[in-house]
Amino acid sequence: MRLSSLPVTRSVGGCLLTLFLTLGIANTGFAQTEREKYLEELLKSLVESELQKIENKTPPALGTAAPARVDNSRKIHETLNSFSKDCSELAMSLGESAVRIPGAREQLTELYRLRARSALLAEKTAQGDQWGNLLEDIRSIDRDWRTTSLKISQLRGLSQAQTRLIQRLDTSSGTLMGYLNARPQLNYFELTQAVATLNTAFENLLEEISFEMTDTTESRNLMLEGRKIQQQTRQIGLLVRDQADYEAIKNEYSRYQQMWEPMMVQLRKLDNRYIERSLRRISDANRSMHELLWLPHQVDRQKLLYVTSMLKKDVDDFFARTPLKLLISLPDSEYVLPTADAFYGVCENFTDSVERGENHQEMIDAFQYITESEKDFSRLFKPIRSQAALNVLTAIDQHIRELQQALVLKENFDRRQTINLGASLENLAEHVHLDTKLWLDRSNESFKVQALAATSDFSRQAAEFHKQALSGANVAQLRTLSEKLYDSWRKVHGYISLSRDEDRAHLARLATHIGPNLVEIRTLVQQ
Repeated sequence: MRLSSLPVTRSVGGCLLTLFLTLGIANTGFAQTEREKYLEELLKSLVESELQKIENKTPPALGTAAPARVDNSRKIHETLNSFSKDCSELAMSLGESAVRIPGAREQLTELYRLRARSALLAEKTAQGDQWGNLLEDIRSIDRDWRTTSLKISQLRGLSQAQTRLIQRLDTSSGTLMGYLNARPQLNYFELTQAVATLNTAFENLLEEISFEMTDTTESRNLMLEGRKIQQQTRQIGLLVRDQADYEAIKNEYSRYQQMWEPMMVQLRKLDNRYIERSLRRISDANRSMHELLWLPHQVDRQKLLYVTSMLKKDVDDFFARTPLKLLISLPDSEYVLPTADAFYGVCENFTDSVERGENHQEMIDAFQYITESEKDFSRLFKPIRSQAALNVLTAIDQHIRELQQALVLKENFDRRQTINLGASLENLAEHVHLDTKLWLDRSNESFKVQALAATSDFSRQAAEFHKQALSGANVAQLRTLSEKLYDSWRKVHGYISLSRDEDRAHLARLATHIGPNLVEIRTLVQQ
């Protein structure tokens, strides 16, 4: 079954068009598999969401000139069709190999979304009109694909066929921009948020330096340098605000990195947990900036050595904070010293691997020993009745994740992303329930009681999913909850689609966020 063969059909109802992607084998006489039905539902949800975004856009002002030449219309249509086909094939291929390629699953939703958007735009460009209203949407294909391409290309274990598909998509994306005579387009909205996060992280860092260090020449020099670097981040922010050229923003960000890296090395030597926490926040913000500026992540060997030293310090802190009587009361107390010694040993082995300049794969192999040993360490000491000791176990887990990120490694299941999506969905579900109540309070719909019960149930289930994801529920449990959520949302969507005028427009905007959110959740927890 090839998703690239999906035909596009349209039905008109109310003031919004509803466009569905149906599976190419749907009418062949053969029963659909569960996976095919699942993909069909995902694609329908995304197409509805993307179509609503396009239909709800404000039309361009009269007389607005379209930069794309008319004689390129057919070529743009054909390129969008080709892009959509390759997105489908890549999504299907990555979905089938997601078990052996860590991190592949979390890229599927964006591929589905790009597939839906490019199919919609291909259909609309075939009509030969609406150019002034579609140019931004076509440019956004290139913008979002560049970010997705970077993330997928850094996955380990891609096949040659998958690499060729990525290269074909890169070519199609660049060809589209050539036909539009346009430069690569940044996501200025997300960049604005990322720069704001980076600024806040720097402000927190400077406060920690001020609180944690005595008034010395070293601390004053660090504060002086920190303020200079923060001003550089604000300069980046001004360029983003003004939607400056990509190269200008990238160059200023490169200058920021050159200023920041020496200071970061100095701060790591202080061995202060509060300052370390601020460094971690800045590192997370830098990672977002890298992705939004389409810059590949590089392995930072100095960071690997630093984090590994912190891991060994964590073990020292654990035993310093844990009374002996608690250690000997553990169920498997005879394994306390051997387990700690083994963890130290694998950390030393990893340090040696980094210092010897071994290649990426060899460092990853050495890191795998750390993850396995950490599981034994955590399993042995988790039952201990000491909050201080448990806090150190949390720090160890955090440092393991930092090493994983520094090695540009992905997990098969991204719990952090699942938690973030759960939080977003809970918030959106609350809005839907409250706004549906406002709508129905102003009208006399016969289904008022049933609709409010449905939105209330959806809101409750979204809150439960967020809670379970945060508390460590396993993937199978989250998958069951996500299926219930999806069924619940279909009921809610059926009711809010009956709203009218201003209520309909507002609830439709919420739906354009909820649908893709649910798609991403379901994709992350599928096997």
